[in-house]
Amino acid sequence: GRALELLSVLYRRVETAGQEQGGRWESAVLTRRLSCQLQDTVAFASVSLPPWCLSLPRRHPFLFTLEARRKLLDCTGFGSSHAVYRVQESRVAAHRAKLGDSIRAAQQRLAVAREHQDYDGIARAEYDVDEIERRVYSRRIGAIASDLARVSREHILENAQRLLEYHQGSKHVLEVQFHGEDGFGSGVTQNFYETVSGCLQKRALNHEAPLWISDGHDAEHAADPDGQYAFLTNAEGLFPQPLPPGSPHLARVCELYRFMGRLMGKACRDKFTVPLPLHPHFFAVLKGGFVPSDLVKTLGRPAAAIPPSEDWTTLDLLRAYAAAAEGGGGGGGGFRPF
Repeated sequence: GRALELLSVLYRRVETAGQEQGGRWESAVLTRRLSCQLQDTVAFASVSLPPWCLSLPRRHPFLFTLEARRKLLDCTGFGSSHAVYRVQESRVAAHRAKLGDSIRAAQQRLAVAREHQDYDGIARAEYDVDEIERRVYSRRIGAIASDLARVSREHILENAQRLLEYHQGSKHVLEVQFHGEDGFGSGVTQNFYETVSGCLQKRALNHEAPLWISDGHDAEHAADPDGQYAFLTNAEGLFPQPLPPGSPHLARVCELYRFMGRLMGKACRDKFTVPLPLHPHFFAVLKGGFVPSDLVKTLGRPAAAIPPSEDWTTLDLLRAYAAAAEGGGGGGGGFRPF
């Protein structure tokens, strides 16, 4: 136990310093043992994995490869039905890959028969394709239940909040269709997550509910609300805007962060992506094990790069604090106090 704690301390110090890891902390032995345990479908479906399979990757994730941790999440993070379904789909995909040459050959015969209008050849080729597909899908136990919801593009954020408020406790896969549009399926559902992510980056929303530290282009947006600065464009990613305890925006901001958690949880479970460019330090704080003040120091910039105080943005204030923290809290080295 103490050896693992020492490794964790060393890992945090190296990562906070921004040094390249390159997978050198990963343990091949532990990763192999975890992978062997996850081969036992009955064990994880019945929640009977050895305790270390859950506790060790959670407390010391750097000891395991990303692939092993992803598989652990698939097998234990979303309930037994989703775990069994994901294992089933991975095995079906592997079986399909083995039959890849046969599928391509049958499809090629079908294309040639259609080109020559050979109706007997078309019938035989279609039978071959259907037979291969039947062999692939014979590996399936069943499909997981799904719910289809319709939302409006014009009111996408409000609709998404109401939808996830209602659907947050459901174990069904969520599929989305837009009002007035015929398309549905995984592509449309992915577009739903992308559209909601875009709304959360709108500068107008950030004025209403200050979620993120501004990128310093609010004046340009005020002059041209529909121009190139309609969305926040923080080069290093979106970082939460600090708010005082009595802020009138606090309730709305907390509501939106709760919604983002539900949105990302649902997307992660259903194998979709939420393309919200969050700052790496935000992820580090969410993961835990890091002191926020140590991470803030890495945001520091040379004092000469800090603009005059009348031009400071919130990000400049954070960087100024970082410079002070890095210098031991003093104003030396040309640092201008607030």
